[in-house]
Amino acid sequence: MRDDSQVQADFKKQFIKFCADNFGIFSLSRQCDNILMWSHYADSHKGFCVGFDKDKLDNFFANRSSSDGRGAKEIRVFPVEYLNEYPEIVPANMKHLDKLVRPLVIKSSCWQYEQEDRAILLKGTKETAILDDGIICEVRLGCKISSESKDEILEVLQARPSKVRVYQARELEGGFALEFEEVNY
Repeated sequence: MRDDSQVQADFKKQFIKFCADNFGIFSLSRQCDNILMWSHYADSHKGFCVGFDKDKLDNFFANRSSSDGRGAKEIRVFPVEYLNEYPEIVPANMKHLDKLVRPLVIKSSCWQYEQEDRAILLKGTKETAILDDGIICEVRLGCKISSESKDEILEVLQARPSKVRVYQARELEGGFALEFEEVNY
């Protein structure tokens, strides 16, 4: 007979596989000027950050949340919850969507500076989406982006039907912060 810790470990493994097979996750942040995030997620300031029109993105998610013949699709956006302990995963609770998804939107409190939201696509691990025009409203270029990367991004944006604002990051002189200046292209 297996003990409770082994049962819990087996369930956790099965739960992780189930999530990987059934959920697509799109992570977003409510901020664009955090130097630590630029270091972690934008190749040490050599990358770029895409800004979205929140209302248009919400409408896009709402319109995709329907049946398309391949099974029910639902996109829900959840704010990430920051805790000091792992969430308890209780098999009996997994029948309710919010409780099923909750472990996917919890991170250690040390990540709280990210101010993250996660859009979760149910039954959509292999899904890609072509965003409607106007959902991307800005692109912020890292302060160490190469001129080749910058030129390539500007070329792609020039071909878009609607104008996307572009900002170039600079290190704020005398401080641990970034400032952004609009780029005309």
